[in-house]
Amino acid sequence: MSLSLFSNLQVDDLVIRAQMYKDILSDVNSNKVSYVQHEIKIDEVMRSDLISQRVYKMPDLDWLVDLMANREDRAQPMTVAQTIKLPSKIYVREKLKQYSEN
Repeated sequence: MSLSLFSNLQVDDLVIRAQMYKDILSDVNSNKVSYVQHEIKIDEVMRSDLISQRVYKMPDLDWLVDLMANREDRAQPMTVAQTIKLPSKIYVREKLKQYSEN
């Protein structure tokens, strides 16, 4: 089975993937990249894939939604009305490409 171009599993090494997560969070939180804000709705609290579909028109960035919502365990709900910042697909693809080549 081939991975989506937007899968975080494109970065095989867990340490390198963790560094990518850190860089994405840093870039978004310091406003180095553009982002959209999304307020989590009641039907989305357990569905990062649904948020990804609504924002990016694809469910593949569910891992990014979890990252930006500071959600480490998918068994735990996100907070209703929490506003999260989601960077552009282009930015995310560039980061995935950069870190998967290392």
